[in-house]
Amino acid sequence: MLQNIYPDQLIPNDKSTIGNARDIKIGDQVILVLAGSQRPVTSTVEMIVDLFGSPTYTSRATAGRTRFRFRPQDVHHVEPSRNTVRMAAA
Repeated sequence: MLQNIYPDQLIPNDKSTIGNARDIKIGDQVILVLAGSQRPVTSTVEMIVDLFGSPTYTSRATAGRTRFRFRPQDVHHVEPSRNTVRMAAA
């Protein structure tokens, strides 16, 4: 059975260490922190949707059957995918 974790079950990042949230791409690994245990979890971004003008992400944990729905402020670290081509700002 798949467990869903929503933004209210995550600890927001109190620092602006992730840069521009638009830099998060499908395939990137993100670190989220669970509110109950304060345990960091690594997951892979599978989908990005603009919801009410703000990006909302869906990712799946690398180990286990957990899916996360989160906002940019919930991300504690981003590890870009090696398969993602990023364009430099002109």
